[in-house]
Amino acid sequence: MKRNRVAVSMMLLALGAASDLSGAGVGKSVARSATRRLAQRSVARAAARGTAVASGAQVRRPIPNILKLDRLRDRNLPVKTLPEPRRVFRYTTNKQAQFYRRRGVPSGTHFTTRAGPGRPLSAVHAKERYGLPRMPSTRVQVALPKGTPVKSGKVIGGEPGVGELKIYHRRLPPPAVKTVIQLRK
Repeated sequence: MKRNRVAVSMMLLALGAASDLSGAGVGKSVARSATRRLAQRSVARAAARGTAVASGAQVRRPIPNILKLDRLRDRNLPVKTLPEPRRVFRYTTNKQAQFYRRRGVPSGTHFTTRAGPGRPLSAVHAKERYGLPRMPSTRVQVALPKGTPVKSGKVIGGEPGVGELKIYHRRLPPPAVKTVIQLRK
């Protein structure tokens, strides 16, 4: 995302400099309109790919497409068992967090790759980083026992390079849920 923003900015800057060199009168007007059309076309193409920044807001693919891509990607990932116990986070709603505390965590649930120390992400930042379909209100810390079958991949619709885990063919019992923390907006 950051690279695209820099590339578009550099291109617009270079084109703007070229339009300044074109002289006065009709040539300058033609150069300005050509620069504007090229910039609009570039932003439109990048928006179609879901990778550009248009008017300061990131253009994203619609949620159903992201979920569909996520399911397709998960289907092709290999299943691995955890060699040692691991703590992970899940950013979710209050209602879902209470369900996990009462009934456990169902198979097919996505988590962060690791639970690190420190303050939780804000709701907005968690949604952007992990490509979540709706704004989370809580962070649930879950202990995955040794031998838990998981699928590991990169998030779709979130920040590039951010990983996620999906538990596979195994429901986690309620005691696996360690902490539930409210997020700031």
